[in-house]
Amino acid sequence: MRRTVACAVFAGVLLGSLAGVPASAETRYASPPTSTDLTTASNALMRPADLTGVLASGTTSKDAYRVGYNNPPGGQDPLPICSSGPGYNPLPIPGDSAVGYAATYGTVTQDVYRYASADVAQRVWSRLNTKIPATCSGSFQDDDGRSTLSSTQLPGVSGGPQGWGVSDVTPSSAKYSAVLLVGDAIQMVSYTEQRSSLPRGAVAAIDQLGTSLAGRWVNRATAPMTQDATLTTAQTVMLTPADVPPTLPVESPATGGWSDFTSYTPEVYLFGCFGVLENLQAKASYTVGMGGSGDIFPGVGSLGQQIYDFGSADAARKAWTRLTKAMAACSENADVAIPATGDFSRQVHGVSPLSFDGVPGLWSRQLDRADESQGQCSNASGPTPCDSFTVKSYTLYLLVDGTIQSVGYSTGVLALRQVKLDQLSVNTLAEELANRWVQG
Repeated sequence: MRRTVACAVFAGVLLGSLAGVPASAETRYASPPTSTDLTTASNALMRPADLTGVLASGTTSKDAYRVGYNNPPGGQDPLPICSSGPGYNPLPIPGDSAVGYAATYGTVTQDVYRYASADVAQRVWSRLNTKIPATCSGSFQDDDGRSTLSSTQLPGVSGGPQGWGVSDVTPSSAKYSAVLLVGDAIQMVSYTEQRSSLPRGAVAAIDQLGTSLAGRWVNRATAPMTQDATLTTAQTVMLTPADVPPTLPVESPATGGWSDFTSYTPEVYLFGCFGVLENLQAKASYTVGMGGSGDIFPGVGSLGQQIYDFGSADAARKAWTRLTKAMAACSENADVAIPATGDFSRQVHGVSPLSFDGVPGLWSRQLDRADESQGQCSNASGPTPCDSFTVKSYTLYLLVDGTIQSVGYSTGVLALRQVKLDQLSVNTLAEELANRWVQG
């Protein structure tokens, strides 16, 4: 299943296993879109109301509508056009230089890979146009049973070339995607569900939806702004590259640094401690991340802001009370001395001296160390000792009108030693962003 990973690592959220450090980035990713480009794009993307009939039947009351962008597109696990042969051999849409806009609701996802120009998109499409029929066809047997792939041509849109309809059905999952070149972008609209066959009517419905959304994308610059007003506000006033202070450096897109903005409507989970998530049932959430590479090790650093909108000041205060209690009970090795060697994790929380509208903030700090001195890794030259590393993360939570906001920063070193992190700069930035949200 696809997952989108926020670039910032927020202390207090379970970070996962210390699985080693990725190799230094060799890929240049696209820079974050401007707020105007982001709002224009998301305003044109798929919405829940676009799903009718068989496509709507795959949604439940537990599904959240997710919309935003991620660079690189799709994060760690982008949805492929198809996966062929025994094992997992995905055919992805090339996305290293693209901005990856996406919207998901229930069983349907729209991915739009926007390139620097129509010429770049055309070159990428020319390669895919050959690979899709060669890769996404036939059948194969593996341990899970027989899987079947097929690809058929679809009419082009807005004067573009013919597209592809791709079916990828396994004994446990069924996926169908309509893939089209649309000006400066490649769009893929997909139906994915855990079942052994595609439901009747899904293929025709995806083809129709793909054509409709492609037309909306072409006309996005002149379309009236009809998306949720709070979503537009979030995309306009939340963290931007210009807000990043020199004291909180982040991994840049030029050196493989990620960036993202994601909105969830509704959002039920806010705080995680040792894998247990606190259900605070926000009306919506908005997350911005910059830096890092989707891994626990953030490189130079990763910075992020999250806003949980509860719809009213009273609802936010009630959630804040629950959050305060949850954080007070969540700590690990708070008074244990840091050993000289070996893996180690520490998580501590407290009440901040910084107040917003008279309410003291809450802070969370986490230290993670991985001792890889006995491990063996490899690079282009062959076997090499693994890098041990230390990561420190700090997050400040503030109650801001009808929302709970957090700003978090994570940084690390490739060694088992102390890590410097400027918590005062995080607090200052958090207060600035909170004031900006209030001002709208």
